[in-house]
Amino acid sequence: MDYKYLLFDLDGTLTEPKEGITRCVQYALASMGIDEPDREKLVPFIGPPLKEMFMTSYQMDEDTAAKAVEKYRERFREKGIFENGIYPGIPEALERLKKAGKVMAVASSKPQPFVERILKHYHLDRFFSVVVGSELDGSRSDKQEVIQEVFRRFGLSDEEKKQVLMIGDRKYDVEGAKKMGVDCLGVTFGYAADGELEEAGADYIVDSAGQMASLILSPIRRVAIIGMGALGILMGDDMVSCLGKDQVWFIADQSRQERYREKGIWFNGRKMDFCMKLPKETAPADLVIVAVKATGLSQAVKDMENAVGTDTTIISLLNGITSEEILGKAF
Repeated sequence: MDYKYLLFDLDGTLTEPKEGITRCVQYALASMGIDEPDREKLVPFIGPPLKEMFMTSYQMDEDTAAKAVEKYRERFREKGIFENGIYPGIPEALERLKKAGKVMAVASSKPQPFVERILKHYHLDRFFSVVVGSELDGSRSDKQEVIQEVFRRFGLSDEEKKQVLMIGDRKYDVEGAKKMGVDCLGVTFGYAADGELEEAGADYIVDSAGQMASLILSPIRRVAIIGMGALGILMGDDMVSCLGKDQVWFIADQSRQERYREKGIWFNGRKMDFCMKLPKETAPADLVIVAVKATGLSQAVKDMENAVGTDTTIISLLNGITSEEILGKAF
C-alpha cells in the first residue's frame, strides 16, 4: 500500500473500552432515573457521539441528553477512563508501521483530553504525531470533522491527502473517511455488527492487528486465486492469514461457488477461515494465482477477465506453463 499517513480510531480499534463505556452509560442513565441492568444493551454506545446515542436510544431531548453526557463524564474521568485495555498485537503493529516510516495520528470522537490520557497511560502516545478528539462542549464529534482537523494539523496538501488511510471499527469511521475522500481499513475485532463495514464501503477489512500492519506494509492488497483444489485452498489460507479474508478472492465455476458459500471450505478436516467471492470489475487484483489443472486453463483465462488489471502480477502453479504464457492467452 502507498499510504504514508495513517489515522486511527481509538475505541474498538486500538483499545477495548467496553467495560468503562458501558458502566459509565449505566451510571448516566441511573442519574436520569433509568435503570438498565444489562450492559450488553449499551455496547452500541461504543463509537458514535454520546449525545446522539442518548437521544436515539432513550428518546431524550437535546438538553436531557447533554446532562446525561455530563453524568457519563463524571464517572469516566475518575474510573471509566482506565476500565479498558489494548487489543492484542496493537503495540507490535504500531511499532512495525512506525519503523516503516508511516506518519500516524489518532482521530477519535472521544474528547481529546481523555484520548491523550488513555494513550499516555498505555504508552501508545509515542507512536502518534497528532492526536485529535472532540471538544468537551460536544463540538467536532463527527468523524468527518475529526479527520478534517487532522488534515489541518498535518498541513496536508491535496496531493498528500491521497496518501491518507483511516483505520477504524465502525461505519462512522468509514463514512467519515469517504466524506473526506480517503480510503478506510476496517477492523473486525471492534464493535461493528456483521456486514456493517462491508455495507458502509470499507476499502479493506482485516481480523487482527497483525493483519492490519501486514496489509498496510504489503505491496499486495488484493489476491485472486483461480482454482479451488488442494493447492489453491492452501495458498488461499496462507494469503488470508497475512492479508485478511476480505482481501482474498476465489474464482470458480458457479456450482462450486454456491456449494462453498453454503457449506464453507474444508481441507484435511479443518474449515478454512475465509469466504469466496468474485473480484469487482472496478478493483482488479494485485496478484492472481492460477492453481488449476492444465485442462482447466481455457476456462481460467476467461475467469481472469475481471481480476486482471494493468499492474497485476500473475503467478502460475501449473507444471510447464509460465505466467507469461497465461497472460498471453488472456490478452
